[in-house]
Amino acid sequence: MIRRWLGISALFLVPIACAAIPEYRLVIENNLFYPSTMHVPADIKFRLVIENKDDDPEEFDSFDLNREKVIFGKRSATIYVGPLKPGEYHYFGEYNPNSARGKIIAILPEQFVAPEQQTTSQKPSTKPLKKLLKVPLKKQAKKSAEKVAHPIKAAAPETAKTRETPAMSAIIKEEGHAY
Repeated sequence: MIRRWLGISALFLVPIACAAIPEYRLVIENNLFYPSTMHVPADIKFRLVIENKDDDPEEFDSFDLNREKVIFGKRSATIYVGPLKPGEYHYFGEYNPNSARGKIIAILPEQFVAPEQQTTSQKPSTKPLKKLLKVPLKKQAKKSAEKVAHPIKAAAPETAKTRETPAMSAIIKEEGHAY
C-alpha cells in the first residue's frame, strides 16, 4: 500500500520539479551563437536549450561549464547547467572555434533581472556612446596618438636610429613616422 502511494505521488512530483527549472535558449546560426552573451542567475540550476538552425552539426563545448554536446543540423539539444557561482563561463563551437564563441555571466539572484522583465530604465544607457560619436574622428585619433608612445622611441630614444633594420626603415617610411 505504501509503495503504491509513493509511486503515485512520485508521478505527480516529477513534472512539478521539472517545471521549476528555468530555461534559457541559445541559437546557432551562420556558425555563430545568439545571443553571444547570456545573463543567468547564480546558484540556480537551469536548462539550456541549444537550437542549431544551420545545416551542419556544431558541438557546444565549454571547459568552464564542463559540458560538451553535438547538436546536429536543424535540431536542438538540452543541457542542464549549474548551479553556477557568480562569474563568467565561456563556451565555443568546436567545429567553428573562431566564430562560434560566447559566454554565460552568472549574477547573484537579487541582482538578476530577467530580459523579459527589464524596463527601459534598467537597460544600459547610450549617453556615453552618443557623446563619443559627437566628437569628430580626427580629434579622437589625435588624442589617442598623443597617449601612445612610439615603441622604438620609448625603448631607447637616443639609439633608435642606430637600431633600425632596413625592414623597419621601410615600415617607418610607409607609416610616415619621422625621427
